[in-house]
Amino acid sequence: MPCLLGCLAWLPNAYAQVVTYANCGTEWTQLANNLQLAEQLAKQVELVQQSIRQSENLLLNTKGLGQLQFGNPLSELKQVSTLLTQAKSLSFNATGLDGQFAQKYRDYNAYLGEEMGSDTFDQKYQQWSDDTNSSVLTTLKAAGLHSSQIEGSEDALFRELESMASTAEGRMQALQVANQIALSAARQTQKLLQILLMQVQLQANYIQTQMDRQASEGASWRNFTKRQELNTGNGKRY
Repeated sequence: MPCLLGCLAWLPNAYAQVVTYANCGTEWTQLANNLQLAEQLAKQVELVQQSIRQSENLLLNTKGLGQLQFGNPLSELKQVSTLLTQAKSLSFNATGLDGQFAQKYRDYNAYLGEEMGSDTFDQKYQQWSDDTNSSVLTTLKAAGLHSSQIEGSEDALFRELESMASTAEGRMQALQVANQIALSAARQTQKLLQILLMQVQLQANYIQTQMDRQASEGASWRNFTKRQELNTGNGKRY
């Protein structure tokens, strides 16, 4: 405490008093400067800490997932489409659909000029039976394949996405999980469209089978009635 004691003590020498008071002022100035410097250093430390936290947040928000999960929806859709083409009935994705349709079905006028006999009708009845049975069976198999995918690969995919969503760190990982969920939802829409196409195919085959049957039976009945008409000689036929 030399400065404080020097300030309080009385010294007869005036020069000594001046020096003592000058030294005391210098000590206080240095102390104030040191305090100001300490405050500046504290602020710099705080700025550095903020910069470190910002860098950590930036690194966390730009950190991506180790592996993205999209499943195999296109392969699953192809499996169902391949199964539908195996039906004896017509399929919406069959090649040469126009030629297959013309081979299986005819219109009323075509049947009218064909003069179908009992053997021909037996073949047509067998065709209608086979087509209907095959169409129904193939559609059920395709629906079963969809069901197995829902309970198998799709369930595993959604469980993985749920786990990723609950453990995502930072914005990048959250965005990647959201993108995977959105794409999976889009693939689900594709599968729903495929199921609608299956229903359309089943209904189309049924409707055309009924129309083909009505046309052939109607033409056969018309040909039969023509053969039974009698000429009375007065321009009227019975």
